[in-house]
Amino acid sequence: MTDGYEKEAAQALEALNDKYGSAELDFSDKVPLNKILGWETMYKEALWFRWRILVARKSIAGKAKALAAVEARQLVESNKDSLAVCFGVRRQDAKNVLLALFDSQFRSLGPHLQTAQRESYRPVTDDRGAAFGITLEFDNADDIFRFLATIGVSPDDWLSLCEAFLWTMESHNAYIGDEDVEDLEKPPKECAYARFVAEFLARKGIKDGLALREKYAAPI
Repeated sequence: MTDGYEKEAAQALEALNDKYGSAELDFSDKVPLNKILGWETMYKEALWFRWRILVARKSIAGKAKALAAVEARQLVESNKDSLAVCFGVRRQDAKNVLLALFDSQFRSLGPHLQTAQRESYRPVTDDRGAAFGITLEFDNADDIFRFLATIGVSPDDWLSLCEAFLWTMESHNAYIGDEDVEDLEKPPKECAYARFVAEFLARKGIKDGLALREKYAAPI
């Protein structure tokens, strides 16, 4: 099982490098504005649903694209898709977990620039989501990454999350500006948002999965 994960992780990391590049981001002076909180309800619902759809489509092999799309939607709507199974009883909280994770990772780009002007723009993980009317089990992004690794989010699932994030930024973000649209139209290796999700979400998620397996595979 560990070897299988390691192989899938290596393939996924290579795919990330091929599509998004491997150069580290430098946002020490220029930090993308975190625009997901202004419209967070619509955004998190769309992100979670799109991610599930993309993962479900990949699980349906050998069928025409249109038919696979229909079957993927049926899997998601009946909560039989692999991500719904991974989250189990926590499925209803998944969208809030994703919101907290993305918010934390956006803020990590320039923590010295994070000044909350309004209650609704405080970090989602503050008081475990109290300011947003939600209840989280996690205090920070590292806790969330460990949780996602523990429940079985796969390396390939992280690749799908990159696609879901970029799609949601374009289609379900009421506060997106001209500069964001211009960035999202760039090739993935030049797009700041694409490189952000690849480096700060997917790569870290995959590597945390590897670390967790190495920890439990080590002899006592």
